[in-house]
Amino acid sequence: MQRKEIQQIVENYLKKKNTLKQTEALRQWLSFLVKKPLPHSQDEQEAIREKMWLHIEEATQTADYDESKTGNKRISIWSAAATAAASLLLTFGLYHFFQPERLIYQTSAGETKQITLADGSTIFLEENSQVEVGPEFQSDTARTIHLVTGQVFFQVQKDASRPFRIKGSAMQTEVLGTSFRIRSYENESLWHIAVKTGKVAVSSLHDPSKRYTLIAADSLVYSKTDDQVRQYIHQAANSGSLLFHDDNFQNIAQKLQQRYGIDIILEPSLADDHKFSGEFTSQDDMEDILEMICLATGTTYRQENGKIIIQSK
Repeated sequence: MQRKEIQQIVENYLKKKNTLKQTEALRQWLSFLVKKPLPHSQDEQEAIREKMWLHIEEATQTADYDESKTGNKRISIWSAAATAAASLLLTFGLYHFFQPERLIYQTSAGETKQITLADGSTIFLEENSQVEVGPEFQSDTARTIHLVTGQVFFQVQKDASRPFRIKGSAMQTEVLGTSFRIRSYENESLWHIAVKTGKVAVSSLHDPSKRYTLIAADSLVYSKTDDQVRQYIHQAANSGSLLFHDDNFQNIAQKLQQRYGIDIILEPSLADDHKFSGEFTSQDDMEDILEMICLATGTTYRQENGKIIIQSK
């Protein structure tokens, strides 16, 4: 909230022109102020008081009033003084109170979380994920959030005047209203997006000219290491799914560890050319998933000291 907006709220209140929302905001701030002093030192508070009195004096000395219209010059002068004092006070206090804070949402291993944002959009965080929502989300031109790490499914409310943007370590996604999933873990070299409904535009943060438009059922995979993008089709982008696309066992182990929070060890004898593609839901047990992967790749696994060990047959 800018200084002019704050001053306007105060002036409207004194003139009894505030909306119910603005009046409630003032009431909340006054309650907040009683419990928590303004974040200024003693010297700063003294300087603020001197500045307030200076504004009051200026308002009472320079105001040009017409007694025939107001009927009471003294009331008008004190009204001007009150406006000057209250406006200045709120500039130092209400500004701090209404500054949007940076919110951090995160999940741990095996945990999922559903968050409803201020605009009505919903995000579903899967395990080991983190997003940040800062003041820029309230901008008049765009709704921007940051995907720090993890896999998140988005259901975005339409707002033609304010596109919804997700910034990550390598890619930026922009939509108006749709649902889609982004996977971008810090310890993985690939960035994934899968669109369920609507249309999505994605672009490289390193080279904005690399821009791609995806529609429902489209997916895009981006390599963070060599800045290369390839697109492929899949028919399921449902929340909670565990997707493998031509993954080797290093990637398989990473995804299973992130989902179930258990250490997975690969025997040195395990061939690097073992690859697996498939999709599982959040209802599937880890043992069932391992059985299916091992059956398809000609491998086997065992549990030992709370760890999973995968090896060739």
